[in-house]
Amino acid sequence: MTTQNPDHVAAGDLLIGPPCRPYDPFHRTVILLCSHDEDGSFGLILNRPTNLTINSLIGNDMGDHVVHYGGPVSKDHLTFIHRCYDDIRESMPVMDGIFYAGNADDMVQSVQKQSILPNQIRFCLGYSGWQPGQLEQELQQDYWLITRADADILFEDDSSSLWKSLLIEMGGPYAMIANYPHHPSLN
Repeated sequence: MTTQNPDHVAAGDLLIGPPCRPYDPFHRTVILLCSHDEDGSFGLILNRPTNLTINSLIGNDMGDHVVHYGGPVSKDHLTFIHRCYDDIRESMPVMDGIFYAGNADDMVQSVQKQSILPNQIRFCLGYSGWQPGQLEQELQQDYWLITRADADILFEDDSSSLWKSLLIEMGGPYAMIANYPHHPSLN
């Protein structure tokens, strides 16, 4: 993985949140940027699993797919990313082989029939959003580290270690950041 030029951020990039701001809502987050254009930016936090399952939220024999916290905007809004374009109509492309949302009835039927497996879909409550120009400003202020997403990591079971493993994989000074203490003032 390599870091990207902040002037060329695009859908499919991962935004890696700051390591030393424990009271920041994006502290140690990994956000998949689903959309980035002149109207603003939209993404989903990938590494904050909740104690909820999709079945506990909507029932209908939906299985034990874990629901993640997607971000601080519309925290009660359920959405998803997936690899199942052929099964879920009206899906929007994020990057090669990865899609955002789509027809809810198609998703429910596919999950119920188990034609969509946990490693093919990730459910999120809430999302992360930026007004036009806001993300660019944060990038210019070095608020985020950026790398291109690898489709396989988006659906890993242990998402809680994603932040650290991405930084280690990036190597060099980024690997050192992975070991920063959660609360530097307590060190």
